[in-house]
Amino acid sequence: MKKQILKGLVLLGCCLLALSACSQKDNTPVHYLDDLKMVDVDMSGYQGFNVAEHQFKRVTLKEANRIYKEGGSGILYYGYTSCAWCTQAVPVMNEVAKELGLTIYYVDMGTDDGNTEESYNEFIDLVKDFLKTDDDGEPALFVPQVFVVKNGKIVGDHLSTVDSYSPSQGNMTDSQKKELKGIYKKIFEKLK
Repeated sequence: MKKQILKGLVLLGCCLLALSACSQKDNTPVHYLDDLKMVDVDMSGYQGFNVAEHQFKRVTLKEANRIYKEGGSGILYYGYTSCAWCTQAVPVMNEVAKELGLTIYYVDMGTDDGNTEESYNEFIDLVKDFLKTDDDGEPALFVPQVFVVKNGKIVGDHLSTVDSYSPSQGNMTDSQKKELKGIYKKIFEKLK
Protein backbone atom coordinates (compact mmCIF):
# COMPACT_ATOMS: atom_id res chain seq x y z
CA MET A 1 0.00 0.00 0.00
CA LYS A 2 2.82 2.42 0.88
CA LYS A 3 4.52 1.60 -2.44
CA GLN A 4 1.35 2.49 -4.36
CA ILE A 5 0.98 5.79 -2.47
CA LEU A 6 4.66 6.57 -3.08
CA LYS A 7 4.31 5.75 -6.80
CA GLY A 8 1.21 7.95 -6.97
CA LEU A 9 3.01 10.86 -5.30
CA VAL A 10 6.01 10.49 -7.60
CA LEU A 11 3.72 10.37 -10.64
CA LEU A 12 1.78 13.41 -9.41
CA GLY A 13 5.05 15.31 -8.84
CA CYS A 14 6.26 14.48 -12.35
CA CYS A 15 2.96 15.64 -13.84
CA LEU A 16 3.07 18.94 -11.93
CA LEU A 17 6.68 19.50 -12.97
CA ALA A 18 5.83 18.83 -16.63
CA LEU A 19 2.83 21.17 -16.49
CA SER A 20 4.82 23.99 -14.93
CA ALA A 21 7.58 23.60 -17.52
CA CYS A 22 5.03 23.78 -20.37
CA SER A 23 3.35 26.88 -19.00
CA GLN A 24 6.51 28.91 -18.41
CA LYS A 25 7.30 31.76 -20.78
CA ASP A 26 10.49 31.72 -22.76
CA ASN A 27 12.64 34.00 -20.61
CA THR A 28 15.57 34.01 -23.03
CA PRO A 29 16.84 37.61 -23.28
CA VAL A 30 15.85 39.32 -26.53
CA HIS A 31 18.79 40.37 -28.70
CA TYR A 32 18.37 43.47 -30.86
CA LEU A 33 20.95 44.45 -33.47
CA ASP A 34 22.36 47.73 -32.16
CA ASP A 35 23.79 48.68 -35.55
CA LEU A 36 20.65 47.99 -37.59
CA LYS A 37 20.27 50.78 -40.14
CA MET A 38 16.75 52.14 -39.77
CA VAL A 39 15.19 55.49 -40.50
CA ASP A 40 12.07 57.39 -39.56
CA VAL A 41 9.38 56.79 -42.12
CA ASP A 42 6.42 58.81 -43.31
CA MET A 43 3.49 56.39 -43.14
CA SER A 44 0.92 58.90 -44.45
CA GLY A 45 0.88 57.04 -47.77
CA TYR A 46 -1.34 54.52 -46.01
CA GLN A 47 -4.81 55.96 -46.60
CA GLY A 48 -6.43 57.05 -43.35
CA PHE A 49 -3.29 56.55 -41.24
CA ASN A 50 -2.28 60.08 -40.33
CA VAL A 51 -0.36 59.36 -37.13
CA ALA A 52 2.78 61.49 -36.88
CA GLU A 53 4.28 59.58 -33.94
CA HIS A 54 3.97 55.92 -34.82
CA GLN A 55 5.90 52.74 -34.02
CA PHE A 56 7.32 52.12 -37.52
CA LYS A 57 10.96 52.44 -38.59
CA ARG A 58 11.92 51.74 -42.18
CA VAL A 59 14.62 49.17 -42.94
CA THR A 60 15.75 47.87 -46.29
CA LEU A 61 15.21 44.25 -47.21
CA LYS A 62 18.96 43.70 -46.87
CA GLU A 63 18.94 45.08 -43.31
CA ALA A 64 15.86 43.04 -42.41
CA ASN A 65 17.64 39.89 -43.59
CA ARG A 66 20.41 40.61 -41.09
CA ILE A 67 17.94 40.12 -38.24
CA TYR A 68 17.39 36.48 -39.26
CA LYS A 69 21.04 35.79 -40.11
CA GLU A 70 22.68 37.51 -37.12
CA GLY A 71 20.37 36.29 -34.37
CA GLY A 72 18.51 39.58 -33.99
CA SER A 73 15.00 40.26 -32.78
CA GLY A 74 12.11 42.42 -33.86
CA ILE A 75 8.76 42.74 -35.55
CA LEU A 76 9.14 42.83 -39.32
CA TYR A 77 6.27 44.12 -41.44
CA TYR A 78 6.42 43.61 -45.21
CA GLY A 79 3.90 45.62 -47.20
CA TYR A 80 3.28 48.65 -49.39
CA THR A 81 0.95 51.63 -49.43
CA SER A 82 -1.31 50.62 -52.33
CA CYS A 83 -2.17 47.23 -50.77
CA ALA A 84 -5.78 47.38 -49.51
CA TRP A 85 -5.14 44.78 -46.80
CA CYS A 86 -1.98 46.63 -45.66
CA THR A 87 -3.94 49.88 -45.33
CA GLN A 88 -6.31 48.14 -42.91
CA ALA A 89 -3.55 46.32 -41.00
CA VAL A 90 -1.13 49.21 -40.36
CA PRO A 91 -3.27 51.16 -37.83
CA VAL A 92 -4.05 47.99 -35.87
CA MET A 93 -0.41 46.92 -35.88
CA ASN A 94 0.63 50.37 -34.69
CA GLU A 95 -1.92 50.36 -31.86
CA VAL A 96 -0.68 47.03 -30.50
CA ALA A 97 3.00 47.95 -30.84
CA LYS A 98 2.37 51.25 -29.06
CA GLU A 99 0.56 49.51 -26.18
CA LEU A 100 3.49 47.09 -25.80
CA GLY A 101 6.22 49.69 -26.32
CA LEU A 102 7.64 47.93 -29.39
CA THR A 103 9.06 49.12 -32.70
CA ILE A 104 7.95 47.65 -36.02
CA TYR A 105 10.59 47.37 -38.73
CA TYR A 106 8.83 48.29 -41.98
CA VAL A 107 10.13 46.80 -45.23
CA ASP A 108 8.46 48.74 -48.04
CA MET A 109 8.00 46.19 -50.81
CA GLY A 110 6.58 48.86 -53.12
CA THR A 111 9.95 50.50 -53.71
CA ASP A 112 13.26 49.51 -55.22
CA ASP A 113 15.11 51.61 -52.64
CA GLY A 114 17.40 49.06 -51.03
CA ASN A 115 15.34 46.11 -52.25
CA THR A 116 17.50 44.19 -54.69
CA GLU A 117 16.73 40.90 -56.39
CA GLU A 118 19.62 39.37 -54.45
CA SER A 119 18.16 40.54 -51.12
CA TYR A 120 14.71 39.29 -52.11
CA ASN A 121 16.03 35.84 -53.04
CA GLU A 122 17.98 35.68 -49.77
CA PHE A 123 14.83 36.68 -47.86
CA ILE A 124 12.79 33.95 -49.57
CA ASP A 125 15.46 31.39 -48.67
CA LEU A 126 15.54 32.56 -45.03
CA VAL A 127 11.77 32.36 -44.45
CA LYS A 128 10.53 29.91 -47.11
CA ASP A 129 9.03 27.55 -44.54
CA PHE A 130 6.63 30.33 -43.46
CA LEU A 131 5.56 31.55 -46.89
CA LYS A 132 2.62 30.63 -49.08
CA THR A 133 3.40 29.38 -52.55
CA ASP A 134 2.70 31.09 -55.84
CA ASP A 135 0.94 29.55 -58.85
CA ASP A 136 4.15 27.70 -59.77
CA GLY A 137 4.39 26.12 -56.31
CA GLU A 138 7.34 28.31 -55.30
CA PRO A 139 7.51 30.13 -51.94
CA ALA A 140 6.60 33.79 -52.46
CA LEU A 141 5.92 36.86 -50.37
CA PHE A 142 2.32 38.00 -50.13
CA VAL A 143 1.46 41.08 -48.06
CA PRO A 144 0.77 42.27 -45.47
CA GLN A 145 3.17 39.78 -43.92
CA VAL A 146 4.34 40.16 -40.33
CA PHE A 147 7.11 38.11 -38.76
CA VAL A 148 8.07 38.25 -35.10
CA VAL A 149 11.71 37.23 -34.84
CA LYS A 150 13.40 36.43 -31.55
CA ASN A 151 17.14 35.85 -31.60
CA GLY A 152 17.07 34.98 -35.31
CA LYS A 153 14.12 32.56 -35.12
CA ILE A 154 10.59 33.27 -36.31
CA VAL A 155 8.39 32.86 -33.23
CA GLY A 156 5.21 34.33 -34.69
CA ASP A 157 3.81 35.29 -38.07
CA HIS A 158 0.63 36.53 -39.65
CA LEU A 159 -0.39 37.03 -43.26
CA SER A 160 -3.15 39.38 -44.41
CA THR A 161 -5.77 40.67 -41.97
CA VAL A 162 -8.66 38.41 -40.89
CA ASP A 163 -10.46 35.76 -42.94
CA SER A 164 -13.77 37.63 -42.91
CA TYR A 165 -12.31 40.82 -44.43
CA SER A 166 -12.43 41.70 -48.11
CA PRO A 167 -11.36 45.09 -49.52
CA SER A 168 -14.65 45.18 -51.43
CA GLN A 169 -16.41 45.85 -48.09
CA GLY A 170 -14.40 49.06 -47.54
CA ASN A 171 -12.84 49.39 -44.09
CA MET A 172 -12.70 46.59 -41.55
CA THR A 173 -15.50 46.52 -39.00
CA ASP A 174 -14.79 47.12 -35.32
CA SER A 175 -15.20 43.39 -34.75
CA GLN A 176 -12.64 42.57 -37.44
CA LYS A 177 -10.21 45.14 -36.03
CA LYS A 178 -10.62 43.63 -32.57
CA GLU A 179 -9.90 40.15 -33.96
CA LEU A 180 -6.79 41.37 -35.80
CA LYS A 181 -5.62 43.25 -32.71
CA GLY A 182 -5.85 40.01 -30.72
CA ILE A 183 -3.77 38.18 -33.35
CA TYR A 184 -1.06 40.85 -33.35
CA LYS A 185 -1.02 41.11 -29.57
CA LYS A 186 -0.53 37.36 -29.20
CA ILE A 187 2.46 37.27 -31.55
CA PHE A 188 4.01 40.63 -30.55
CA GLU A 189 4.04 39.61 -26.88
CA LYS A 190 6.53 36.89 -27.77
CA LEU A 191 9.18 39.62 -27.67
CA LYS A 192 8.33 40.66 -24.09
